[in-house]
Amino acid sequence: MDEQGRPVYEFGPFHLDTSQRLLLRAGELVPLAPKTIDTLLVLVAHRGQVVEKEELIRLVWPDTVVEEGGLAKNISLLRKALGDDAEDSRYIETIPKRGYRFVAEVRVVARQEGVKRRRWVGVVAAAGVAALSLYAWDLSRRRQADSITSVRSIVVLPLQALPGTESADAFAVGMTEALRTALGTIAELHVVDYSASQSKEPPEEIARKRKVDAALVGSVARDKNRVRVIARLIQSGTGRQLWSRALEGELRDYLKLQDDVAQAIAGQIQIQVTPQRQALLPRSRPVHPEAVAAYFQGRRLWNRRTGEGIGSGMKYFEEAIAKDSGYALPYAGLADAYALLGSMPYDQLRPRQAGHLARQMADKALERDRDLVDAHTSLGYVKLSFDWDWREAEKQFRRAIEIDPSYATAHHWYAHALIAAGRFQEAREQIQKAQELSPLSLIIGVGAGWCAYQAGQADHAIAEYRKVLEADPTFGPAHFALGLALAQKGNPGKAIEAFQKAIELSQGQHLTAVAGIGWVHAKAGERDEADRYLRMLAAAEAKGRYVQSLYRAVIQEALGNKAEAMRWATRAFEERSEYLVYVRVEPLLAGLRAQPRFQELMRKHGLEK
Repeated sequence: MDEQGRPVYEFGPFHLDTSQRLLLRAGELVPLAPKTIDTLLVLVAHRGQVVEKEELIRLVWPDTVVEEGGLAKNISLLRKALGDDAEDSRYIETIPKRGYRFVAEVRVVARQEGVKRRRWVGVVAAAGVAALSLYAWDLSRRRQADSITSVRSIVVLPLQALPGTESADAFAVGMTEALRTALGTIAELHVVDYSASQSKEPPEEIARKRKVDAALVGSVARDKNRVRVIARLIQSGTGRQLWSRALEGELRDYLKLQDDVAQAIAGQIQIQVTPQRQALLPRSRPVHPEAVAAYFQGRRLWNRRTGEGIGSGMKYFEEAIAKDSGYALPYAGLADAYALLGSMPYDQLRPRQAGHLARQMADKALERDRDLVDAHTSLGYVKLSFDWDWREAEKQFRRAIEIDPSYATAHHWYAHALIAAGRFQEAREQIQKAQELSPLSLIIGVGAGWCAYQAGQADHAIAEYRKVLEADPTFGPAHFALGLALAQKGNPGKAIEAFQKAIELSQGQHLTAVAGIGWVHAKAGERDEADRYLRMLAAAEAKGRYVQSLYRAVIQEALGNKAEAMRWATRAFEERSEYLVYVRVEPLLAGLRAQPRFQELMRKHGLEK
């Protein structure tokens, strides 16, 4: 029996812990969906007896109507996990037309029985051997305890969605991010995000390469409105399991569930969570289950960083709000969506409209959770890109980082604010921190190149963008940014190729890249080609697309049409073009910055150096 009086079973190489609801094979966790483990628990508890199908369904699915086919599928998954064969069963015997019987020999054991048995054998054999055995056991225990308490940094690997999990991919990604967020609020624990990883490397090797003490791995399963998370800490380098825990609850309480995992890990590695930090852990208010699932799906789509993905993600954020208007996260999701749609290269909303909507959503998120790191980061982006308020933007980003030092997006967007202010060394520090925390993020990789490009380091920028494209050749933002850096480097042919690839990947929607090609032709004195791309921008605008006036301003300036360039530049300031946030440093704007009238516009709008 365990300390709560619940039985612990052993059969074959398996150990079934009923209090933790864990199945282990030779010490290794066997991942099982909640209803699958429920089925096993019922069968083992009634070992040697035939459990009728109807009774098994009633016990495993007490509040749900389930057909026999669903039960059969569950039994099949269980047999697969056990390595069992329906025709020659060692564990689960099928009783035709009746039900199932667990046929393996089962022992009920105590948690320390193995230790006591080893001690007894040692005493019988010889006192010296017993003493040596006890010493070795005690040393092993102390070493394990030392290794656990020495954990001060972890890498969070993607939770695996178990069979039967609804909306498996989005849900597993969402729960991974939720756990990372909860752990990130523990200041004494350095948390690295590896949630985008598809690596086949063992977790201990990933942890070693990321120079952290342990890897957090596990699985998640959702069955209707219940969710179960199994989490394990794997020691860096050795692969030894330091800790494991299974937690289960209602999906509506997922905020409490992620909080419980974070608290359990903090307690196990003996980090004292201060009252101040405790207050920053995720709020445990119940959330409508369908709102949680919709938010996770929306974030997954938003993270694709395509116009289509952002638009689709917004629908899920709105669905989440419709299901639970008190849930803060989808408001922050909408804020980020509006902000990007009003920014280069998406340009699907006018900046003033995008800024207003994004600000409104960020404020609503903060009304519901004043310490929501996502919302402070969202508001920082609005203050930077649409309000041109560097001081307030920096305040919001710093607050976000104070709440969750491991939130990579806060470091990433703060770096952009520092770039725009010309504080390149600080920007590099922030982008490097973001890369350490989320080494697989493509958009953060682009941010590293952006910092170099704006600082006039074209070669460095090109190298960073090519790293991103090696990881994903279809990532459009990297192709566009590469085009800018190649143009800065003085390689117009390659720059045009990169811009054209960005246009192709966006199915013709990337107007910033269209402008980039027009600018390259204009700089080369190819007036006819430059005019052709100006006409393309005008045609897009005639069809209802918002086209930043700044795009035409830079092309006209490169053509030497100063008056026309200033006309478009004046409109860009009036529109509050989001890209003007980089007006102090952007190499593309060097020609405009040299003109007295443009300098006057910068002073008027508070954008002077």
